[in-house]
Amino acid sequence: MHTSIKLGSRVITSRSKPYVIAEIGVNHEGSLDQAKRLIDQAKQGGADAAKFQSYKAGTLASKHSSSYRDWE
Repeated sequence: MHTSIKLGSRVITSRSKPYVIAEIGVNHEGSLDQAKRLIDQAKQGGADAAKFQSYKAGTLASKHSSSYRDWE
């Protein structure tokens, strides 16, 4: 059985070159312009896609925690 998956216009199989996803995370710091720059850099580095994260610190940790950082 030869399994494949289609991501956009690209078909990925066990014989395809790797599909590279750049982990940008929260490095955009909430800025759309920064996010776009990071996408461009990931593309220049050979990435096929980019993954982001977005959250508010208050939903992940108590403000009373010693490791709390307020991203707002």
